[in-house]
Amino acid sequence: MNEIEGLPKASAQRIARTIHNRATVMMRLARELKQGLEVGIWMHSGAPCYPLAGGGTVAGKEASAAAHKQLSGKRFKLVEGALIDGEMCWPGWDEGCRCTWRAYIAGFE
Repeated sequence: MNEIEGLPKASAQRIARTIHNRATVMMRLARELKQGLEVGIWMHSGAPCYPLAGGGTVAGKEASAAAHKQLSGKRFKLVEGALIDGEMCWPGWDEGCRCTWRAYIAGFE
């Protein structure tokens, strides 16, 4: 599928990236929970969250992007995610988010 009538290419690419990233997050969560892991440590990528193809940020998302950065190094329950703007989410879940996490295993700090 190369073209969807009425949908700009940049929008299609953004939608595809978001779906891919969310699928990746869900597969990783499933794998880690199956292995008995319960806690993750949020890791901000250093890149701004919510970038647009042409630069800048999505209007109104600056506070959320700052919240992602503030979560870096903080622990969160894998089954719940972390609280951002009143909603629970996981690193890499939000559109444009490049955050990730590492597994927390007690005694291996």
